[in-house]
Amino acid sequence: MLPHTRTPTHHTVPRIFKLLDEEHYASTQKIPPGADQRLMSTHFSHMNLGIDNDFLGDGDRPHSLSRWTATIVDATQTGIFFVQVHCGPDYPAQPPSVKFSSKVNMDGVDARTGAVDGRVILRRAGFRWTPKSCIIDFVAVLRQQLLVALSSKPQPPSDPPFAPWPKR
Repeated sequence: MLPHTRTPTHHTVPRIFKLLDEEHYASTQKIPPGADQRLMSTHFSHMNLGIDNDFLGDGDRPHSLSRWTATIVDATQTGIFFVQVHCGPDYPAQPPSVKFSSKVNMDGVDARTGAVDGRVILRRAGFRWTPKSCIIDFVAVLRQQLLVALSSKPQPPSDPPFAPWPKR
């Protein structure tokens, strides 16, 4: 090796810093720099994302930023869908776990619990999750697939909603 040659190093942003960065962009309603711009141009104005305050200090460590809530508005802006998001210990290497609170008939969503099979949703959208992907990317892909389901499948009545995730 030449004396002045450096070998490239790979830097991994710690999970909490990535989540803090995402929380900053969510709270200011701005698109994070790492978000998929193609998805954001279509879906960002129809979504809202924030920390789920019900979980701060109750089961998860205080301020762990693991639990989030998202609101998705349909194309007609008459339907509102609520989603619970959990960033597990492997986030951002792995996508978050997601669960609908609102009832929906959609491929990749368990009709009994509202749990989302992220592999199905991401594959159907042709989206490849990487550690640089953001929670808002997943929510945008979910909205994209939700719009397909709303236009092609009969939907269940919204009441009663799915049970929330239990507090740990």
